[in-house]
Amino acid sequence: MITTLGNGKHRVRIYTGGVEVASKVFEPNQQSQAREWEVTQKIALREQTFIKPVKGRTKFATVAVAFLEAKDGVMNPQSLDAIRFATETYFPERLAKLPIGRITSPMIAQWYDELLAAGYQRSSVVRWLTAVKSVFTWAISQELVGADPISKTSVPTAVATSPEPIRAMTYEQSASVVAGAAKRHGPYAEILEFFLETGLRWGELADLRVSRYEAIPRPYITVSSSASDGYEPKSTKSGRVRRVPLSPRARDIIERHISGKTSDALIFTSRVGGRLNGTNFKRFLDWKTLGIGFRIHDLRHTAATRWLSAGIDVATVSSWLGHSSATVTMNIYSHYLGGASDQIALERLAAHRASVERVHAEAVEPVEMRARVQLSAAALELLSKG
Repeated sequence: MITTLGNGKHRVRIYTGGVEVASKVFEPNQQSQAREWEVTQKIALREQTFIKPVKGRTKFATVAVAFLEAKDGVMNPQSLDAIRFATETYFPERLAKLPIGRITSPMIAQWYDELLAAGYQRSSVVRWLTAVKSVFTWAISQELVGADPISKTSVPTAVATSPEPIRAMTYEQSASVVAGAAKRHGPYAEILEFFLETGLRWGELADLRVSRYEAIPRPYITVSSSASDGYEPKSTKSGRVRRVPLSPRARDIIERHISGKTSDALIFTSRVGGRLNGTNFKRFLDWKTLGIGFRIHDLRHTAATRWLSAGIDVATVSSWLGHSSATVTMNIYSHYLGGASDQIALERLAAHRASVERVHAEAVEPVEMRARVQLSAAALELLSKG
């Protein structure tokens, strides 16, 4: 119901079951907006998405805090931290201060357009958008808002670009880095070597336990879990358990680190015997200087590219790395794999050609020898007759 007040303003009242559930006053020149608001509220009542305006006035930032408190101990801590980080760091303050019911789809679209324009990857923007959406979904369940403005938007598809080449250390670079680490702390230098020999991820190495090492019949480790810094162990990235064979050097390192430890003990630990922490590890080694521009994760890429260069097939490398499929490995290392596989193929072709030529030479040589013998015999016969 719309009524015009003595000052020319328009009051809209919304009723259901004879009870007023909402009202709003519009300026004299906003009669069309008043009618539009009335229709919208009636539709919301009919579709059961109506929320009392007083509830929709709660600021998004307040709702986000309430959501985090409600989900503490219920959601995975790492997922909860990711949502907290997205809402506090990347969701714009101008929207966080708004009543949650006033945030619209165009506002959300403008936000992610700004992130993309600032150079953030589409995958990151989608991740942050999903985090904010979880707050809206919870707010709907608490009747704090009637609809989710994010569900009506979508982040533009990224323009296809060439994959960034994998960064892998040369043997000289890795030797220099390991030597530099050894001057600071020998066991940490061996950890770097173990990354280079096995291609493990940081979390996988951090949660590697003595019981997962087998020396007979041949040395290998079973990788079944991963522990991100500050969180409890969980399954590996692909969710698969894998076995990684150990080179003689990797075996020597692991046997030195398990000496005197129980089966459930961590193989690699911090300097004080606790679980490894990536930030502390890099700070102690002064990785910004020591790493010569590489990341710790690049040691994994280095291991993979060395295996492929040695002629190990992609399926085996994929298994050792713990990828979900050989296709994933091909996609990651396609830039490198082309040159390496071409070189290996050319070397094999050259070896095959040399083998064929050798067999041919061995087959031809006896024929030529018999011909020379027959020619010599004929020459002697002629001389004797002469």
